[in-house]
Formats: sequence, structure tokens, C-alpha cells
Amino acid sequence: MARVLAAGGFAEEALPLLATTLGTAAAARLATLGELPAGVSLASLDQVRDLADRGALPREALTVLTALWPATGSSAGTGLEHLFEPAAQVLTALAAA
Repeated sequence: MARVLAAGGFAEEALPLLATTLGTAAAARLATLGELPAGVSLASLDQVRDLADRGALPREALTVLTALWPATGSSAGTGLEHLFEPAAQVLTALAAA
């Protein structure tokens, strides 16, 4: 869906969708490790960083989320295509784990 939005000229709508997808996937990984706090459904950037540092999440997740996180990066003005493939790799790796 993020790809379709970006291709249609709605990159600003694709950014949060992609970030939410990866944040939710990271939260799911935390849950499988028994580390997701109660009531939390979206991993923070710090949690993603910790998971990536421990090898519990592919490093690409941190790269993509850092580019998407409002305080750390700004991909809105640049093409998003460079973020879709790493995001897909993260989701594939998590599905296989």
C-alpha cells in the first residue's frame, strides 16, 4: 500500500504507513521474545535499535526507520523506492524467524 501511495504522488501518506508497519513488526518480535511491555503495539526507535544490535531484527529495519522517524531523518522530499526493498527484507526475515 505504501508503494502505491508513493507512486501515486502521496509520499507523505506512505511514510507513516511504512514506519507503522515496521514498528508493528518489531513489536511482534519483542512479543515473541517476551519483551513487549503490556499495552504496547508499536516498537520505539530505541527498541528497534536494541533488537538490531542484538541481531534479533535485521539491521535494515533500523536503517529504514531512522530514515522515516521525524526527529532523525527526512525522506519525504526524496524518493521512497530505496526504502521499500529493505523494508520487505525485514518483513521476510521476521516471517521466517
